[in-house]
Amino acid sequence: MRRFSLNEFVMICVCSFVLTGTLLVATSEAQRGSGDAPSAIRTSELKKLDQEAGKVETEFLKNAYDLSAKYEKAGDLERAIEYLEAMLKINPDLDGLEKKIDDLKADIISANDFEFRMEVQQSWGDPVAFVRAGKPFMLKAAGSYKLTISETVSPEGFPEGNIQTDLLEDIPAGKLVGLIIPRQRARNRGGNNEENELEPIEFGAQKEVTPKDTGFLYLKVNTPATARVSGTLNVQLSGYVLAPDGRNIGK
Repeated sequence: MRRFSLNEFVMICVCSFVLTGTLLVATSEAQRGSGDAPSAIRTSELKKLDQEAGKVETEFLKNAYDLSAKYEKAGDLERAIEYLEAMLKINPDLDGLEKKIDDLKADIISANDFEFRMEVQQSWGDPVAFVRAGKPFMLKAAGSYKLTISETVSPEGFPEGNIQTDLLEDIPAGKLVGLIIPRQRARNRGGNNEENELEPIEFGAQKEVTPKDTGFLYLKVNTPATARVSGTLNVQLSGYVLAPDGRNIGK
């Protein structure tokens, strides 16, 4: 026998409620057209249908909440959130449910963390993590590094097109930045021209990000090509992040 997914189950429940309402309207219209059913009888039938619908809704909400609590206890917070969100689709006015969802999401962001030492570099290098579209993660960075620029400068300032080479526009020089390259494009990286089409992320010391694409996360510091950088930064990632090879390394 085929098992339904959570989303399919929710849609079935919602469709059941809609179908009940549609049948109710059709019955009411037929009764008005025939003139055979007194108003008192129609009111009684409506009350019975409302009671039945209320029982179905109550049973679904209870079961969904119980399953959510069990998933939370088992450590699968993402699945727990899915059942709570399903409850909101049935009844958006349930007290405290949105806060519970927000609390679980905050727990996910602070959990599954791992740290590594990043050798400061000017190029994107190798990916540091794998992230998923719509799934938030947190990056925190600490430490310092040395940045030296050796240029001969005239009264006109730095030569145009020299000091600015490889410096990302509208982002402070020296800031830690990231780039998420979609999985397929990461496998067929064709050089900086392709990377320049993607929007860089300003991380700095700390930032929470919800990716638009599923792919690999790259890091570097925003420095011009003529700069010399040396040192390491301590980077912590948490939330929905995996190792670049797809293994969960947050344990």
